[in-house]
Amino acid sequence: MNNCNLKKYIVGIVIIFTTTLSCISQTLDGYKYLYLPPLTYTDGSVDKWGIADKVSRCFEKKGFIVVNYNNQLPDNESKEFFTILICTIQHSADYCDMCYNNVTITLTNVLKETVLVLSGRGMGLTLQGDLNNATRNALSDLEKMSYTFDSEKTPQIKYPKVEKTDWTEQSIKHYLDTCTYLSEIEGVYKIVTGERTRYYKIGIVKDGDVFKAIVIETEQYPWEPGEVKAVFEKANMSLYSARFYMGNKQSVETFATYESRGVLSIDLSQVEKDKTISFIKLYPIIQSAPPQTTPTRPSNTVVASGTGFIISRDGYIATNNHVIAGNNRITVDMLKNDKVVQYNAEVIVTDAANDVAIIKIEDETFTPFDKLPYTIESNINIGADVYTIGFPLNDVMGSSYKVTNGIISAKTGIDDDIRKYQITVPIQPGNSGGPLINKNGNVVGITSSALNEKAIGTKVENVNYAVKSLYLLNAINMVPQMEDLPSKSSIADKNMEEQIAILKDYICLIKIY
Repeated sequence: MNNCNLKKYIVGIVIIFTTTLSCISQTLDGYKYLYLPPLTYTDGSVDKWGIADKVSRCFEKKGFIVVNYNNQLPDNESKEFFTILICTIQHSADYCDMCYNNVTITLTNVLKETVLVLSGRGMGLTLQGDLNNATRNALSDLEKMSYTFDSEKTPQIKYPKVEKTDWTEQSIKHYLDTCTYLSEIEGVYKIVTGERTRYYKIGIVKDGDVFKAIVIETEQYPWEPGEVKAVFEKANMSLYSARFYMGNKQSVETFATYESRGVLSIDLSQVEKDKTISFIKLYPIIQSAPPQTTPTRPSNTVVASGTGFIISRDGYIATNNHVIAGNNRITVDMLKNDKVVQYNAEVIVTDAANDVAIIKIEDETFTPFDKLPYTIESNINIGADVYTIGFPLNDVMGSSYKVTNGIISAKTGIDDDIRKYQITVPIQPGNSGGPLINKNGNVVGITSSALNEKAIGTKVENVNYAVKSLYLLNAINMVPQMEDLPSKSSIADKNMEEQIAILKDYICLIKIY
């Protein structure tokens, strides 16, 4: 009998081979889900021999939940995630007379441990027949096994240990209420939940040179109240170096940003593409100082004044929050064709914590600017030349603008306040809210205050402060309808005298009534 006749002779005979089982002593009862990725081939076809379909039906018959796509699986930060088996299928595909083809089904858990290996050989008249028989043989022992899901048999996960503290929500709030000086990042936060995001409520407190995020409440297994979820270290401005502990308590080195409106965002793109999680501050509450009214004050009496500068063609103006606080009415005086014109203005954004405010000209006589000659920069080095234009003591020194210059002498303010620059630019009452300008003619800060000699008990010279431009940019981001700033200065190649001749038209005297 030749090979061909022998092949025909055995058609339809089911040949059962012994199935090789690896780790047979391990039970499948601790697993609930079977993740069976689509079985694809180099020619673009999917499950062309129907092997994956047979495997899927067999496991479903046993009682498993079979899924084919990652997004159908339990959250990888949930306890149920560890009940997943991952199925990979390998097979030969060479047909010849009197040759067997093989199918191997490997089951691993999410810890990358092999749980079970099923393999079988088969022969038929065609390659399809070979693989049908091989798959049937590979699954034969599985069909004989009993299966009932039992969560007690799910592999026990040994999570890394994280720091456990005695902090509670009550003790954290007491600390926040009684601390003499709070950093911007300190407070109680709630995660901004979204799809597949677990709920957390955390409290951030200072511990030495770092800030620790303490779990207050969570639905995330295996986290518990009092455990340290993240550690932050101040980097630059509102940037923080961060060590963040994921749901499985593995740490990730990354960075975080704090926005003045109370949003803390942590970059996790190294874990998942474009992933960022955000927390919103619940306590202490950040409140914008609303305009205060004093009905008995005459509407035409100027009670305070300061400086501001244009940040958009249509009349948005930046200044200090303390300049416009407590106003009944605001006007701004500006130069137009070398003549002073006055416009009414309204408060748009106030950030009392960082002493930044944005107002807007709301006056039918106002004509928008053609363009802005400058932009806002957020980086400058110690020793850099800077100057300001403003209206100091205008009731004494006159209502025309004044210019003073100096250098950046430190990147922090009083008590190492990271929100401010120390500058040698002389400023007086009325300079508050004016632009701090670098050699390129761009704004790098807002002049805000001078060191109080009486408060410190000694004489000082040229110790003044300016709010860093980053906090102005944060405030600008809170005005979605405002147009983008220019990408660069158009006066960078001009000397200081030439720059001032242009910039004077963009600086205003703010009057508070």
